[in-house]
Parts: sequence; structure tokens; C-alpha cells
Amino acid sequence: MKIRTYHLVLLLAFVPMMLSAQSVYEQNIKVKSKASTVNVAVPLYKTGDWSAWQRKDGVEYRYRWGMNTQAPQYQTQIDAIYEVRNISNRLWEGAARSLKCDTEQISGFQKQLKLQPNEVQTVKFLTPNCGTVAKPYFRPNIVKSVRFD
Repeated sequence: MKIRTYHLVLLLAFVPMMLSAQSVYEQNIKVKSKASTVNVAVPLYKTGDWSAWQRKDGVEYRYRWGMNTQAPQYQTQIDAIYEVRNISNRLWEGAARSLKCDTEQISGFQKQLKLQPNEVQTVKFLTPNCGTVAKPYFRPNIVKSVRFD
């Protein structure tokens, strides 16, 4: 009987310590879960996927759009982003440009290019958004400069 009482006394002595240890454990979990909460910044500048590579007039090129969703000029315009690669063995001069949304006319927005053999350049310029803010697009156009003598 004395042995049982002794065990009961020990058990009663350790129960408060076990409870306080559990509350410390629970507090650590709460602290850890609060510490793991991370604020994620949403990027303001978005880009579309690259198009497939295309060939025209001695270059390969691809394009995509870009826009800052909070800037006022991007309500009606987007960035036309081109990556252009000279695949010839001589200097290539031309322009990356865009067409008007509803006609085959040049929109007036373009970037001049001068590419050495095998050189790649990325250019970006504002152009009319032919789509919506939620689904933007533009009409790409690459042209080689031609000299008339």
C-alpha cells in the first residue's frame, strides 16, 4: 500500500510540470505558426508568355506583352517586348514595330535595330493594347530596312 501511495505522490508531483510543458509546447507551435505567416507582394508588372520563334527577312524573333497593372498609361497601351536574333552572316538593320489594331497600317510605335551576325537583342516599347486589361495583345511586325539608291 505504501508503494502505491508513493507512486501516486510522484504522479501528482509531475502532473503540473507535464501540463506546463504542454502549454509551452502549444505556445511554441503558435509562435512558429505566426512566424511562418509571410506577406507575399503581388508583382505590379506582368508579362505574357513568349510566342513561338518566327523567321522573317533574315532574323528570328519572338514577342510578348508586358504591363504595369497600376500605371495609368497601361489602361490603353501595353509594352511590346521583342527578342530578335540575326541568323545571317552580315549586319542586319530593321525595326521591331506594331500594327494598328484594326488595319494593316503601322501604329507608329517601333524600335530600330542594328544586329551583328548571330547577335540577339531585346527591345521594348509602348504600343496600343488591341485586347483588354484582362487579356491584352498587340499586332507584332518585323521589317528589314531597305536602301534605295
